[in-house]
Amino acid sequence: MNGKKKYRVQGYSELKHKRIDCLCTEYTYAVDLCDRFGLSTDCITELQWLWYPYVSMGYLTLVYGDNEKTVSSFLLEITSRLSTRQIGDNPDARKGILFEIGDKDPGWIKRELEKRGGDTTQIGYMNGSSLNYLLSEKDKLKEAGVRTIVLGSVEEFIMTSKLTMSTDIADRLKKLRFLAQDVGCAMILGSRDLHPKGDEIGRNQAAVLKRIPRSVLEVIREGDGLIALQIKNNLAAKGNPITWTLSR
Repeated sequence: MNGKKKYRVQGYSELKHKRIDCLCTEYTYAVDLCDRFGLSTDCITELQWLWYPYVSMGYLTLVYGDNEKTVSSFLLEITSRLSTRQIGDNPDARKGILFEIGDKDPGWIKRELEKRGGDTTQIGYMNGSSLNYLLSEKDKLKEAGVRTIVLGSVEEFIMTSKLTMSTDIADRLKKLRFLAQDVGCAMILGSRDLHPKGDEIGRNQAAVLKRIPRSVLEVIREGDGLIALQIKNNLAAKGNPITWTLSR
């Protein structure tokens, strides 16, 4: 893994009456922030990566594409490759992957992962598309040692209708981010096409979905392969395009 170390300051500040989550390029800056917010230096941790510079621990990574099938293919591919350490910088990258499958058949998902060479013994499945349910399972996720959560369709968790307010979407995305921080895992979110089109509500929703995650990948289907472009990275320099040939 390359890149300069960064330090996170996270905890609840009684002085500010809110949860603090800041990034610092120097440890001394992090100590100063702790003093400012009345936090212990125990709240300082070094930023960790699941797969540098695309997926970080404790933050959200958004994946979107031109259609649901393209995004699903990429999520299956990244899950398979993580489970066998073909990608990933964290020594525990292959362990404790939880894949949210929505209404899909677990048997079909398992076969798709095996077709891609994935180690399905390292992958668990969840079909509860409910934000409240996922939040309620926080302690169990920590006890189980979950290191990566993959949500096939983030809209199922954060949007109750096509008219969901942008402020509500932002609030629910932050809850997912806090969950990732508390569990100490990476969270990869799949989404449908987010190109700025449609009515004003749709454009605003798309803008919010891109704003909260620290890393955003746009996936394009090209022949028998996928190309993922990192269009946003608030934690490091943007990575090179990812090019994968799909398994038949």
